[in-house]
Amino acid sequence: MAQDNYNYSGSFEVEECVLKTHHGTDVDLDGVLSVVSVYEDIMQGFLTANISFLDTNDLVLRNGIVGNEYCYLKLITPSSEDVSLDFTKDPLIVTSVSQKNEGQGRFVSLTLASREYMKNSRTRISQSFSGNMSEIVRRLVKEKQFLGSDKRFLTDDSFGLERVVVPNLRPLTAIQMIAQRAKTKKDSPFVFFETTKGLHFFSFDMINRQNTKTTFTLGASDTYDNKPSKSSQLEANIVRQLGQVENDNLISNSVLLNTLNGMYSSRMLLHDIYNKTYHDLKFRYSDAFSKKNDIETSIGETGHPVFPISSSVDEDGKTVEDFHDSYFSLQSTSGFNTPKGSVHNINPYPNTIYPFEESSISDHLLTRNHKMAFLDRMGMTIDMVGNLSIQASDVIRLNVYKAKTDVDNEDEDLYDERLTGRYIITRLRHTFDFGNPKKHTIQATVIKDSVTKPYSSNLPPNPKRLI
Repeated sequence: MAQDNYNYSGSFEVEECVLKTHHGTDVDLDGVLSVVSVYEDIMQGFLTANISFLDTNDLVLRNGIVGNEYCYLKLITPSSEDVSLDFTKDPLIVTSVSQKNEGQGRFVSLTLASREYMKNSRTRISQSFSGNMSEIVRRLVKEKQFLGSDKRFLTDDSFGLERVVVPNLRPLTAIQMIAQRAKTKKDSPFVFFETTKGLHFFSFDMINRQNTKTTFTLGASDTYDNKPSKSSQLEANIVRQLGQVENDNLISNSVLLNTLNGMYSSRMLLHDIYNKTYHDLKFRYSDAFSKKNDIETSIGETGHPVFPISSSVDEDGKTVEDFHDSYFSLQSTSGFNTPKGSVHNINPYPNTIYPFEESSISDHLLTRNHKMAFLDRMGMTIDMVGNLSIQASDVIRLNVYKAKTDVDNEDEDLYDERLTGRYIITRLRHTFDFGNPKKHTIQATVIKDSVTKPYSSNLPPNPKRLI
């Protein structure tokens, strides 16, 4: 254990929670705090937080707290790693203040965001860039005229060299535009996000290749003793509880919404305004899955699609992959991003080195759309004991018990063969509740894009025509 002064799982300590006001006054909130929440989301871009407290001494009015104050915050929790939630070197910024009467005082809620979030809201970019997409994003993150961040920045290498024109966009919007075009050699799309450990521009391939951060058990009936005891036994109980999911809510897996969102199949009509041509592009789930960059196959296991895509769904024997018009989109291009072989992609300077390669980014957009559909449709929301070593984009393993097992049968596998496996944490919320007792919890949304046990390949009988 990194700390030895905790007697139950979910306990935490506040080392600092101070607001520095416009007048240079330090307002110490330790002692009045009700709840502190910190949010990470691989689709959001930047980290946000919320602090609420009961103001019985007019702290807000007396100190002129109206927004743009700096919040220096540090909390620590029991963990197998020496980690903390530390915003003392790079404080959060108060973005809004809300109050409501509560008995003899006011209940105050402060919304906070990272400094980069605020810098983003005040900055516009009108500039062209060329080079590797990951390096362009690094420039937008690090250079002073853009986000000017000195935080740790981690990235995966994107494939190829590109030219990008940013037309009067905020940095985050520009980065998200670049993320739509960036890809690895295996056509894996990119996402940009912030966690407590820094800023990230990761491909899903890189995320999937991570080692499993930790293992959680969902549905177990084990009980643990929280009463003070020998330190060794107490530590063992805390460690066991840190690996236990307290509650879970399955996200509805709607085949209708998956179809409408282009998870299984889609089509794009690409209009090339330079060459005055168009291309009809189609996507199939199995084509993307064949690249073997799913979360199970990435570590050497055998992954299978999360849906029986080979099963017929109509009287003609068609599968969910055959209905390309279920998600239709239009895309214009100047010729650089059309399928390979267009006139505009040929080197206009035959006697010189032309670094920009032929690309088919538009093909990649359909694959990216398919991948993004997984983020909201294929996963579950779980509640667990707080652990600051966990962040969004981590890969965890969930051991999910079957609803009913034969406890007397030693040969029976107790875990669900499809729900059990590796999951990506796409978003999470750290909640520090200052009640009695104080408790740190995490609510996380986790997704998986493959299963270890394939669905049956036996096609069901075709439904008969009713009319």
